[in-house]
Amino acid sequence: MPAIVLLLAAALVPAAALRVLPATARPVVRPHCAATMMAEATPAAAAYIEFIVGVPEPCVPDVSLTRSRDGTTGVATFTFDNPTFLQASTTALGDTTGMYLKDSEGTVKTSEVTATFTNGKPRIVKGVVVLKSSDEWDRFMRFMERYAKANGLGFSKA
Repeated sequence: MPAIVLLLAAALVPAAALRVLPATARPVVRPHCAATMMAEATPAAAAYIEFIVGVPEPCVPDVSLTRSRDGTTGVATFTFDNPTFLQASTTALGDTTGMYLKDSEGTVKTSEVTATFTNGKPRIVKGVVVLKSSDEWDRFMRFMERYAKANGLGFSKA
């Protein structure tokens, strides 16, 4: 089974526009999250992402998924274009210690978070979640189903 990349686009893109691409596909270019000022996510939402504990990130990322041929391991890469937690006004809210995927089941945490700088300022943030078992994969997929529903996204399997 070939590896797949599933791109989940911003909430403003209709579910019909989502598509499954081969792993070699280039990421979709979208408007900057901070510039579009999408509706704020709240902890009351079914699922949300935080970089600063207690502060949900309203920017909806592109998500790329790969899974091993035997289905036991996988990697989820979240790509945020200019997320709001990078703005100077959020520095008083706390430190960025990782990426937290929160839903009704609990929290999935990763400390594998990197930033790409443009003109001396952070712009693209990538968070990587390594899924080391089929149970972790299933848990992650349940989170993604809730996150997609909370943000008006569609989901389609390859």
